[in-house]
Amino acid sequence: MPLGKPEELTADKPSLPVQFPQLIHRFQLLQNTHEVENPDGSYINMADVKLFPVATDMSGALVRIAPGGMRQLHWHLNFDEWQFAINGTFEVGVFTSPGQSVTGTLNPGDLGFAPRGSGHYVKNTGTTPGHVVLIFNAGEFTNVDVVNFLGAFPPSWAAASLNISTAAAKGINYGLAGFAPKP
Repeated sequence: MPLGKPEELTADKPSLPVQFPQLIHRFQLLQNTHEVENPDGSYINMADVKLFPVATDMSGALVRIAPGGMRQLHWHLNFDEWQFAINGTFEVGVFTSPGQSVTGTLNPGDLGFAPRGSGHYVKNTGTTPGHVVLIFNAGEFTNVDVVNFLGAFPPSWAAASLNISTAAAKGINYGLAGFAPKP
């Protein structure tokens, strides 16, 4: 490596033509506006191909979940989800088919997995806010929250599916996405 001042080193041009990539390879995830934000301080910061153009084959998110908070039951039609616990203690449930489910605990440094199409949730069972990094094997993030799914049908259908009254089904906030309300 030659020694010298930076301006002297950069004055010497490379022998081959250099093309700089058009895609950015750095994304400030913590500076991102929250895709989903909850009054309790829970949020989801996404990094997918729409916000981070280099992410054509994968995407991710930083999720903050308040104590007792839960990323509500949801599923992804076209990709798997990996959950890496940064701090906090989480209960994670994954439902793959009728009668086939597993519930477990993620502690800092643990990695969870929800296969494509499986219903799953992440709940903070600790006493402090917890952070989870989510990784997806698709460039564009999409998901179906259970309330958005049920809200696409008449309240009487939701009532029959949940075994509740139609009045109770009409009282559900079907527009609430991301985090389940605390009981």
